[in-house]
Amino acid sequence: MLVNLVKNGAEAMPNGGSIHISLSELPAVEGAANALQLSIEDNGSGIPAEALETIFASGYTTRAKGSAGGVSWAASHRGLGLAITRSIVEAAGGRVRLTSQAPAGARFEIELPVRTTRP
Repeated sequence: MLVNLVKNGAEAMPNGGSIHISLSELPAVEGAANALQLSIEDNGSGIPAEALETIFASGYTTRAKGSAGGVSWAASHRGLGLAITRSIVEAAGGRVRLTSQAPAGARFEIELPVRTTRP
């Protein structure tokens, strides 16, 4: 998940930019466990408002099929990365949020519950 989000951010900044990754603990709210929040933020072009929900749909891509977008890794874009990311996070009891400051970047937040094991 992290590699996919960082790769997506890098592709959104073909002329360079920065990606900030942070991890923080969120305090428990009534009736819920503590959670960890992983944030990945870039200062690329941002995500258009009309794509904020559809971006997580399987098959959604802004790239042509088979295009590597001029980056050095030759991988086709099938539009599965964010759909898979959301499925993994939700299967673990978490959630993914996306905010965009188009035209100046995007921020993905992955929130996962902290599970404690008892001896």
